[in-house]
Amino acid sequence: MGITNNSSVTSTHSKSSSGGGGSSTSSSTTDNTIVRGKGTDKAAYIKTGKGTVKYVKPIAKKKAIKITVPDTIKINGKSYKVTSIEKNAFENCKKLPSVTIGKNVKRIGKEAFSGCKKLEKMTVISLHLTKKSVKDSLKNSYISIVVVPKKKKAAYSKIFSKKNTASRYPIIVKKMK
Repeated sequence: MGITNNSSVTSTHSKSSSGGGGSSTSSSTTDNTIVRGKGTDKAAYIKTGKGTVKYVKPIAKKKAIKITVPDTIKINGKSYKVTSIEKNAFENCKKLPSVTIGKNVKRIGKEAFSGCKKLEKMTVISLHLTKKSVKDSLKNSYISIVVVPKKKKAAYSKIFSKKNTASRYPIIVKKMK
């Protein structure tokens, strides 16, 4: 897969209790996969519809120490909502201790965090997740704490159950401050 420098891509993440903000530029590939970000925050996306993209994977998996799936990315000045995370997206990010899921994410793919041995905490800003949209998403993961918006704590406690997500460990759901 060759990378060309024919488009400008930026990402944005609204400020929340988990931080965020900022933007960066990068490049696009010729097979509809868009790459954005810098250093360990560089990630691949695929357009999924009009104004939406899917988070495919971080580019520097082995070096990733903190990842935020942004709310939106910009491609050639147009905003695209990041609405889903690909199955196995973070597979074997062995040094990654935490991940933040942006507010527009509606689906997290199967085994998205498989083999992330240091990943214990996930912060979810999205209000759009359902039991079906996260089914088996934590299979073979080590996540034990999920921090969620206050108003979704009860619903997300059921959604992020060990049984539904196929997690290795019981999951403690905490509300954001």
